[in-house]
Amino acid sequence: MSPRKRKKQPDALDWLILQVIAKWLKHKGYPPTVREIQQEANASSTSVVDYHLRWLENHGYLERNTDGDGKRKARNIRLTQKGIAALRSHDVLDVDATPDDELQALGQLARVRRSQRLEEVLRVAREEAVKARQSFNRLVSIPVAGRIVASQPIPTFPEGYTAEENIDVPESLLPATTKPLYALEVQGDSMIDALIGDGDIVILEETQEAANGDLVAVWLKDSNASTLKQFYAEYQNGQIKKVLLKPKHPTMKAIEIDDPSQVEIKGKVVLVIRKPGQGAHKPKTD
Repeated sequence: MSPRKRKKQPDALDWLILQVIAKWLKHKGYPPTVREIQQEANASSTSVVDYHLRWLENHGYLERNTDGDGKRKARNIRLTQKGIAALRSHDVLDVDATPDDELQALGQLARVRRSQRLEEVLRVAREEAVKARQSFNRLVSIPVAGRIVASQPIPTFPEGYTAEENIDVPESLLPATTKPLYALEVQGDSMIDALIGDGDIVILEETQEAANGDLVAVWLKDSNASTLKQFYAEYQNGQIKKVLLKPKHPTMKAIEIDDPSQVEIKGKVVLVIRKPGQGAHKPKTD
């Protein structure tokens, strides 16, 4: 068997690899990895691509840079002037639209695009930081409607309430909602496992709807009473059959209501403000 002749000119796969590299540099601003070249050139393996890259490098069509340890980087390919000229001669690059020093232009393009992307990321981050500071510093005055018992229901829920006082809350702690908000002072410890204790303030979003697991203030029509509990509904044929109002306390039992029409949801807890010095937190529902 005669020895395989060494090629002196780029073959079809060499040209395709050069085209892939040029396309990435022009349109993405950085070179492809060996794996990306393999996929776009439909080469059989990355080893085949690496062989052709070595040939192109040895014959002056491209350069592959290394890091300080002599290892090749993932995106380390740079077309040489010879490579650019070869692509032009095969009508791969638009001569009229391409500067004479294509190598320099492509390198500058890659650097500019990376710089632009970084600047855009930094700009957005700065804007978001400013918004966060403004939101945190901006206070929302929320009416305190009264007290609500977190143990057994008592007839204290304010009907058409007039706020006794207001509480100022940083806007950043509140949900993005168009619904009115109001506050209630909690009495009792039946919600202690939800990190809501006696004397805490709960901020509620006015609503008449709740999902299972929501912490809600409810009005019990038959007993003319209010309470703060975790809401659960049992369904039958798509309709609510029974309502369970569960405390978050290891020794207390749920209130079972067989007539759902007797339960009127007044609000859903969106924020808990602990007693002075204990901070604030979102409602703990699990």
